Amino acid sequence: MIRAWSPSKLEKYEQCPLKCKLETEDKLCPLCFKGRTRGGFGKPVVCDACGGTVPESPALARGTALHAKLEALVQSPADPLVIEKDLMPVGKWITEFSLAHKEKRVMLEVEVALNDKWERVEWFSKDAWLRCKIDLLHLRSARDWDVVDWKTGKLYDDGKYNDQLLLYCVAVLSGFETPDTVAASLIFVDAGRAVGGEIVKRKGLRTAQKAWTKRVKKMLVDEQFVPNPGNYCTWCSYSRAKGGPCKF
Repeated sequence: MIRAWSPSKLEKYEQCPLKCKLETEDKLCPLCFKGRTRGGFGKPVVCDACGGTVPESPALARGTALHAKLEALVQSPADPLVIEKDLMPVGKWITEFSLAHKEKRVMLEVEVALNDKWERVEWFSKDAWLRCKIDLLHLRSARDWDVVDWKTGKLYDDGKYNDQLLLYCVAVLSGFETPDTVAASLIFVDAGRAVGGEIVKRKGLRTAQKAWTKRVKKMLVDEQFVPNPGNYCTWCSYSRAKGGPCKF
């Protein structure tokens, strides 16, 4: 059974329960389908059986590299900032957040772990039930905070990420006592566009927590992990076509 979740894990489960289990719980090697992978979080993902390294997609590798550059620039003491060409589309936000960081009104790579009562715990605690990693928290005022999520690649302004942003707002309000309101937005690096997402007020926090608890329950009690075939099977590392254990 799955005991802890995150926005990405829930998204994977709702797309295909079996793939979610194989990838996030069993950590089954997509190269040999025998060993268990280890690594990630900035380290190479390798298999303990075949010794192979699971390749990272070029888009993901580029996104990771740009995130590191953005974080370094926001923390940079240089004035004025020297912004590289590939980050120029979001130069105005980098400058804004850099100034706020100097005033201690920005937190970067914020790790929020919560237990099943929506109380904050340590990131690696055995009681951690939900884990959210947030690119940037902007303390616009003492009581009004902004969650910012950098996105690379294609611009989406159709609500594709609204659930993720909503959960980030709920997690921040649950994990921090200070803010009364948390708003979340996406900043698309390549397009140079900000897309507003969700706003959650503390008075509505309990209702939002209950809704997420209800939504995630199916994943946390699942013992069957039945596959959910669809067009995405074409790209799944565990599909039958790629020699994997899934029958689809």
